Amino acid sequence: MHLVALGIGQAKQVLLIGDGAEWIWRHIPPLLTRLGCPISTYQLFDFYHVTENLKVFADVVFDEEIQSKEWFIKARKTLKKGNAKSLINQMDEFIVVATGERSKIMV
Repeated sequence: MHLVALGIGQAKQVLLIGDGAEWIWRHIPPLLTRLGCPISTYQLFDFYHVTENLKVFADVVFDEEIQSKEWFIKARKTLKKGNAKSLINQMDEFIVVATGERSKIMV
């Protein structure tokens, strides 16, 4: 693998950048083990990608464009303040009450 050839196993720290998709982060620990990476890793959300996903989420949750836009603006501010966990909790509350295709898209 390219990262092994570059010497990733000798790195003191590893920074992972992603859009917050859960499926990506599930695969990271086994990948790091295979690469021989240090346990000390940091995860950073790619703000642009995350906000793209937040907009899609807002459009699915709210039927009215104005509600979607207002929620999106508040969610983006929450994320910028570093409160990703509280935003995820809020999104989980919407997902719990959603049904059918809406639920699938939100997840």
